[in-house]
Amino acid sequence: MQCIVITGASSGIGLAAVEAGLAAGYRVIATARQHGDLDHLQSLGAEAVQLDLAERESVAQAAEAIRLLSGGHIAALFNNAGYGLQVAMEDATWDSLSQQLESNVVGPVVFTNLLLDCLRPGSKLVFNSSVMGLFVVPFRGPYCMSKFALEAAADAYRLELAGLGIEVHIIEPGPIEARFRANAY
Repeated sequence: MQCIVITGASSGIGLAAVEAGLAAGYRVIATARQHGDLDHLQSLGAEAVQLDLAERESVAQAAEAIRLLSGGHIAALFNNAGYGLQVAMEDATWDSLSQQLESNVVGPVVFTNLLLDCLRPGSKLVFNSSVMGLFVVPFRGPYCMSKFALEAAADAYRLELAGLGIEVHIIEPGPIEARFRANAY
């Protein structure tokens, strides 16, 4: 059974991806920050791993747990986790911008790097960006900034991994029904 990894699986696109993956017969390893969400993912039939992309230790521990659970073979890694800092640029602080970039860009890139050798020819590396990774709207500047950076990272992976047979994809959804606004800062 092929193993897929989905980050940010507590709600929205991530949770829908877990449900679809399980229904399609994949072995799903899903991540979430909150332990209650991990319990819910397990009740669905997924294997669940705690992951906070803004915490270095959490990223390293989650990657190692996933490496062990997957046996070092991942058919798809879906980097979905993140959140939106919704403030005017002039109100963004050093700490809030750092947190936004760590959660939405640095964490996913380091997490991917730690699992990269588990991807094989034919594996898929998918990044959930946003339409706001293509254009900017007022009072969403920090979030848009993070998604523009994530787009650049995904494009770099696509160019660098092309010869290895690993497919790199970006999805850019618009507004969907999820807890995104409730989880936004």
